[in-house]
Amino acid sequence: MPVRTSPDTAVAWSRCRCCSSAAEWDSRRGLVDGQALALVPVEKVGMAAGVVNTFRLGSEAIAVAVYASILTGVVGARAASAAESIYGVSDPAALGTAAASGDLDTALGTAPDAASDRVSTTVVDSCNSGFHTTLVTMTAIVAAVAVAVAVAVAIAALLRRGTDR
Repeated sequence: MPVRTSPDTAVAWSRCRCCSSAAEWDSRRGLVDGQALALVPVEKVGMAAGVVNTFRLGSEAIAVAVYASILTGVVGARAASAAESIYGVSDPAALGTAAASGDLDTALGTAPDAASDRVSTTVVDSCNSGFHTTLVTMTAIVAAVAVAVAVAVAIAALLRRGTDR
């Protein structure tokens, strides 16, 4: 069930939903790990668990780094590009860097007070646009990896079938 939030939603309720979602995710992951480790000889279960967790944490770290890299790059570039059209912005590149790091005060400091509304709108629009672009990019990457895994599994099944004859 998706969590719907609004300004009236209690923070405690949102936290409760997040914690229950995390617990559900972790319990499912534990079941999958248990099934995988059941296939390993008892004397090597510890090593297998270590390998599984190493690959899981390593892949999560890589995914977070890729996500952050794409998001900050897109937000910074779009904010800097949009800032060039705002009269009075002294350094569009600095505005882009500030927007990418989430520092609205520094971004607002690159323009006179009269342009602060346009600068804040530019930063928000750049963040929204960057998030959507990152979401589509990550979806494409996940889809490509899923296709590659499916092809690899199909090839392995065909090779195994050929040696079973």
